[in-house]
Amino acid sequence: MPETDLYVERARKNEARFLKVRNFTSSTTRAAVIMLIAAIVAIAVANSPLSEPFVSFWETEVGFFVGQTEHGFSLLEIIDDVFMAIFFLLVGLEIKYEMTVGELTNIRTAILPIVAAFGGVLVPSLIYLALNAGNPATINGWGVPTATDIAFALGIMSLLGNRVPNGVRVFLTTLAVADDIIAILIIAIFYGQSPQLVWLAATAVVVLVLVLMNRGGVFSLAPYLLVGVVLWYCVYRSGIHCTIAGVLLAFTIPTGSRVNLKQFVTWSRE
Repeated sequence: MPETDLYVERARKNEARFLKVRNFTSSTTRAAVIMLIAAIVAIAVANSPLSEPFVSFWETEVGFFVGQTEHGFSLLEIIDDVFMAIFFLLVGLEIKYEMTVGELTNIRTAILPIVAAFGGVLVPSLIYLALNAGNPATINGWGVPTATDIAFALGIMSLLGNRVPNGVRVFLTTLAVADDIIAILIIAIFYGQSPQLVWLAATAVVVLVLVLMNRGGVFSLAPYLLVGVVLWYCVYRSGIHCTIAGVLLAFTIPTGSRVNLKQFVTWSRE
């Protein structure tokens, strides 16, 4: 067999492997199944003798040095502060798409899941307060039932596939994101430490830069991601949950080029 044929065959095999990996990782159904299995395994481990080593593993510190300065995060913080910010960025982009050209273009349709999210925060809190009114040891836990687990909500919808109408999927996604944002604000205001005002001001400046980039016609994704890293760091240092950075970045990334079609047709003809 000629040497060139060997290279072609090797390239064909590599392409086949790449396609298998891409098909596996792009399947929302498989991702939902893996997430549910992982949750079941985690619950089982947390209620077994392996609980302490399991928790210790996620508290493992990883990081890097810059001169004499050490920067480190636990594995749990990386998931909670980094990966969840990326997750909210992707979900926020999907919601923005629906608000510009999808199911949420009608303002009444867009407001409905947000109002429902406020109800989803208020009603569980009132039920909790009613059940714990006479117990001062637990009364302050009213913020616990306010948040919807958005990952599980989207995972269950992915398992149902096409049986879930697109309007219902968009409604529940928007509701879950709004609900989580409200819950994050509740934690920041009532349970967290006082936000660092300097870093909040820095966050506002970075958001302003992103808005100016949007209005100035910057359509390349790379500059937004680079400024988004700065935004994430400012939000992280401010003491507010980093998922807010993902949502803010998502809503400043442009969804269209604002091309005037009539002028474009005239220009192209000329």
